Amino acid sequence: MWRDTRRAGARNRIATSIVALLLTLPFAEAQAQSDWRQRPDYSGRTERSDGGRTERWQGQPGNAQGSRNGWRERRGPHDGPRPVPGETRPRPPGPPPYHPLRPRPRPLPDGAYYPPPVWAPAPWRQPGYPAPVYVDEDDDDAVDVRPAPQPRRRPPVRVAPEKAAAPPKPPRRPPPAAAPPTPPAAPARADSGAPPAGETRFAPREVLVTLATSSGAPPAEPLARDLARSQRLRLLTMRPLALTGVLLVRYQIPDQRTVSAVITMLERDSRVLSAQPNYLYTLTQTGPTQAGPTESGVAQPATPPPGSLAASQYGLERLRAGVAHISARGAGVLTAVIDSGVDDSHRELVGAVTRIVDVTQPASAGATSASADAHGTAIAGIIAARDQMSGVAPSAQLIAIRAFAPAAGKTAAGKVAASRSGAQGSSLAVVLALEAAVQAKARVVNMSFAGPRDPLLSKALAAAAAKGVILVAAVGNDGPEAPPAWPAADPNVIAVTATDASDQRVAIANRGAHVAVAAPGADIIGPAPGNAYQFSTGSSMAAAHVTGAVTLLLEANPALTPPEARKILTETAKDLGPAGRDADTGAGLVDAAAAVNAAKKAANGTNGGAVSGEQPAANPTARAGETPAASGP
Repeated sequence: MWRDTRRAGARNRIATSIVALLLTLPFAEAQAQSDWRQRPDYSGRTERSDGGRTERWQGQPGNAQGSRNGWRERRGPHDGPRPVPGETRPRPPGPPPYHPLRPRPRPLPDGAYYPPPVWAPAPWRQPGYPAPVYVDEDDDDAVDVRPAPQPRRRPPVRVAPEKAAAPPKPPRRPPPAAAPPTPPAAPARADSGAPPAGETRFAPREVLVTLATSSGAPPAEPLARDLARSQRLRLLTMRPLALTGVLLVRYQIPDQRTVSAVITMLERDSRVLSAQPNYLYTLTQTGPTQAGPTESGVAQPATPPPGSLAASQYGLERLRAGVAHISARGAGVLTAVIDSGVDDSHRELVGAVTRIVDVTQPASAGATSASADAHGTAIAGIIAARDQMSGVAPSAQLIAIRAFAPAAGKTAAGKVAASRSGAQGSSLAVVLALEAAVQAKARVVNMSFAGPRDPLLSKALAAAAAKGVILVAAVGNDGPEAPPAWPAADPNVIAVTATDASDQRVAIANRGAHVAVAAPGADIIGPAPGNAYQFSTGSSMAAAHVTGAVTLLLEANPALTPPEARKILTETAKDLGPAGRDADTGAGLVDAAAAVNAAKKAANGTNGGAVSGEQPAANPTARAGETPAASGP
């Protein structure tokens, strides 16, 4: 009985399995024909799409034997994008998938498969496809009537459409020119042009460079542009200087480098002759005071008679200019005034100013009446006034060179460096003005300004003195404790300090061993722009008096050289301080009459007392213990 029970259970199980297999076979075949789509991807997985629900499992492409456990919706880094539900894809190449209950299809020569896959219609049911013929392999008498293999059809060759001609490419830029060879670095220079420590009186972002213009040197202008590129500078101006035979180049520093650092780099280039800052200069006078109707007891009518203001010019009396005018009045001597603008239309200067040069503007622009300044007009009047006033050399011819203009910037210290008259000059302007004076054949140059030591200006002064030009400059108004100011401290210049009506040194005037002579410079009356008059104080006025006296010397002896003129002025001067030369007034107060007499004697070839060192006639106005000056003719 036990065995019967086991057999009955086995039969039941077998019958149940057969029934289940028979029931599921149609469903499996229909589902395989409609719902299964093989979608291979790069990871070798397959997926099943059923009404928008996607299942994926590991398996080989085209094989449905992969396991579905543990792989549902698991995606790797190389699976690609997630498939969209309901998406269809074309059948992949290769053998079609097969159902586990159907035999594996076999490929035919024409690329079809037999038996056909369950998901595709029979190939012989398609129009134009020959029906297959089946041959029994055991029948030797059978004839193989199968059609010959058809040639494989190749898809038509698709010719790509011709592309539009590409626009021509722009021509390639030529390669940049090769940089010129770097010149050998020059050793450190002992006479470096870098500003000394603490010096701030220069333009904060400018440097001046001189380049050689000789025949053996490379072209200076291309060299100046090459320096601008190599040193990262902006080229502003280039001016050839015939006076010193160099090309003067002005550069601007466009970045935050200091002037000293740029000068040090420029001096390492052996092609650079010199490099220095563009120093700033100021006019040496106190603020001018406009003369009122009765100021200083001097009547000022609207049209005063000629010579009516001469009584207020105590400077002429202290210089004994009236006595000197008997022999010389400065006729035929061209005197240059390097200063601010001069009002040549003033009644005192009509006919005196023969030419006006403005180096602060381009060569095409000339000086106008708007450029006239009180300082320059007063200096010109002290030298050559000829109407209501009388200049020291009233018959002299003046060339007014404007090198000072209203200050438009600041110094390296951040302060406006301008004179009390509102005008300011620079190394570049002063050097250009000095060259203009030499080219105009001026015999004497007045420089009533002061500033720092300037190597470029010193070379120009030496070149001008070598050509016979007598240079006169004011010592400055910075006080007795101030250091020497240039250009007065240059050995080629006659340095002049200022005294008052009682022959005492003006308190604001500089002092030092470089002071040569003294002249009146306190409360000096002079012309002002617009036919007006003014009183001024400073060493500028003293330098103008000495310039007029030198003009008289040149009329008396046109062959005078700068050393001879200095010697005559110092030896005929009236000693004011302790016996001998001192730092306050130098050799003493200039005596124009004695100097003219000495110049005439030197021209005649006789040994004048002032020139040869002989004791001149006693001067009744000389102080006790002083060396008396020669009397007038």
